[in-house]
Amino acid sequence: MNEPRWMLASTSFKNIAIFAGGIDQSGKVMHVVESYHSEIGTWKTLPCLIKPWKLSSGVFMDGKFYVI
Repeated sequence: MNEPRWMLASTSFKNIAIFAGGIDQSGKVMHVVESYHSEIGTWKTLPCLIKPWKLSSGVFMDGKFYVI
């Protein structure tokens, strides 16, 4: 993970896991979104959330990732 955090939204689909939002080590609520591709072992930064989120859930639905 490029930006370590907890209390984040996450989900996986096939060989990709996505992590969004959460709280960083200083307690700041984050809007960062990252994906991890398990077959090649790489992280990728994705477009940020519109606003920072914590204590949320993530889900894939109809080919899209949602944070709720």
